[in-house]
Amino acid sequence: MSYVYVKTAKGGKDQKSAAADTEPVPTTIVPHQLKNMLMGKGNGKGKLANLKIDLWVHAEVNSTANTALTAVVNVDPSASAEFNSLAALYDEVIVHGGRVFHSLVSTGGTAFEAHWSSAYDPTDNTAYGSYVAVLSASQKLGPMRATAPPTTSLQCPIAVTKNGHVSYTFKCPKLPQKTLQSATANDNLCTGYWTSTAFGTFYYGFVKPYVEAAGTGVVTSLATTLCMHCEFRSRT
Repeated sequence: MSYVYVKTAKGGKDQKSAAADTEPVPTTIVPHQLKNMLMGKGNGKGKLANLKIDLWVHAEVNSTANTALTAVVNVDPSASAEFNSLAALYDEVIVHGGRVFHSLVSTGGTAFEAHWSSAYDPTDNTAYGSYVAVLSASQKLGPMRATAPPTTSLQCPIAVTKNGHVSYTFKCPKLPQKTLQSATANDNLCTGYWTSTAFGTFYYGFVKPYVEAAGTGVVTSLATTLCMHCEFRSRT
């Protein structure tokens, strides 16, 4: 149950209830009614103002023992928990950029040592094949070298946030980035475009980390938390 507050009278000072010039009226609000309320105070006039908001997603990837860890995390605002509620109010969305948070841990083995890095790619969802390949990207984290005793969190020789993550920012290109290099990547690639919120799954690039094989028997686990700087708008 939601409440909408309405005026009891103009001014309200000449009324006996002048001390409280609004009264709660219970009503059930559905998305299109809420949209109308935001557009011209309930009369449907005017245009819904653009909304800038951060949306978050989280993913975890594990390697097998003594193998490199490589992954692709989609920059996909529709994967966030809040997206459907926003899509009920707004017609289009775009991602301007964001911040990537990584946390790296290891289990098993007798020692750990590995080089690793991560990069944002605006168009291609092909995983990197080597640590050095990641370093060619223009928007990246690294180079980094991680070492640790077994079954403990890795100690990376770079600054970390208070919660133990390493992070980097990225910016999405402002011009459309659709290419012909990868049909899979381009089916839903929307980097640089305003996209209909009804489109479903769409990508504004990809976060692609690579961690070298860390040692005999070592399993590497990488947690990735992605913050996307989004903007929503109404067409009419």
